[in-house]
Amino acid sequence: MKQCNTCYVEKPLSEYYKLKISPDGKDYKCKQCRKEYSNQHYRNDIPAHKKRTAKYLENPKHRNKVRQQTEDWRVAKQGIYKIVDTITNEVLYVGESSQMNGRISFHKTNTKNPNPKFKDYNFYKKLNKHYPNIDFVVIKETKRHKEEERYYIDIYKPLYNSFLVDKDI
Repeated sequence: MKQCNTCYVEKPLSEYYKLKISPDGKDYKCKQCRKEYSNQHYRNDIPAHKKRTAKYLENPKHRNKVRQQTEDWRVAKQGIYKIVDTITNEVLYVGESSQMNGRISFHKTNTKNPNPKFKDYNFYKKLNKHYPNIDFVVIKETKRHKEEERYYIDIYKPLYNSFLVDKDI
């Protein structure tokens, strides 16, 4: 356990980023406070940030790396995935996507920080109760994901699929 120097809340070490120069090897701010600080720092000086990014991308080595990451994202897998509570091994949700990498990333972001303006806010609010004990597992890569999603929903009987009912099924 460690106390954050910003919010003064004592949290487990898993809630801190690594920092080699600190005595315990962890950051002085918890992950949440560090993110808030970084976002505020960015908002205070957006032009300078854009200038640094442009300078970084001038180097062909860096530009090619960014392009490759973008390509990897576009060539995403199609198929079925499930969200599992790692403590109880209960399947919370079964979903399908033609771009699983993006969909799973979207779920992770909204599970950590549910946004009340988002149309599926209640789903993510409920899913947030299980965070950080959830895992995203690819069940099967397939192009027939609509029919197979229904099959896996019938098998697993997930807790939260009733929140996001697809009208096509």
